[in-house]
Amino acid sequence: MNAMNVPSRLSWHNPDPWMESSGLHILALYEDFAAGIRVREVLEWLIWEVTPDLPVRTKACSFSDLLRPDLRAATVHDAASADIVLVSAAGDRELPAYVERWFERCAGEGIRDSVII
Repeated sequence: MNAMNVPSRLSWHNPDPWMESSGLHILALYEDFAAGIRVREVLEWLIWEVTPDLPVRTKACSFSDLLRPDLRAATVHDAASADIVLVSAAGDRELPAYVERWFERCAGEGIRDSVII
């Protein structure tokens, strides 16, 4: 049970949820701690309200993780295989240039028919 007394189906800390091919694959990208909390709440809603009978595999990373070349490359791969790329940011300023470059690289790698929210 989480703090809201809702049993969690969210595999937030699973080291590689992409290993299983079935189900919905969601990559969550968040700006900071507050955005991370918001993205988790949206993920919980998606899992419980939208896809209650569908297995959901998730991965999450912060914008600052994209500064590390190894994590940046891994998340480009994850975005290419995700069904949904969920982005949580304050929205009161432009995305950092390195995040914009990450999106451009994802587009260059051929993100399949993913939905970006």
